[in-house]
Amino acid sequence: MQMRPCTQEGTVPGNAAAITQSCGAFDAKIGAVGSEVILLRQDLCSVVDGIAKAETQLLGVDDSVASLQQTVSKLMSVANELAS
Repeated sequence: MQMRPCTQEGTVPGNAAAITQSCGAFDAKIGAVGSEVILLRQDLCSVVDGIAKAETQLLGVDDSVASLQQTVSKLMSVANELAS
């Protein structure tokens, strides 16, 4: 199937304007879709940034838990020494 340009010689008078108008509307829809894609990309980037921040916070929590475990271990050692 061969693609035809929006306007071409040999069209019935009046049809060229209608074809050009419909092509313009199609171009506008393509532009709108492009804008939506840009907005979706921005939203996706925001989500990825949020995930990265959450991951950083979770790493901080992991460090805090490890520190707490060490403290509890030391306290248990002291408690065992006092008990004996």
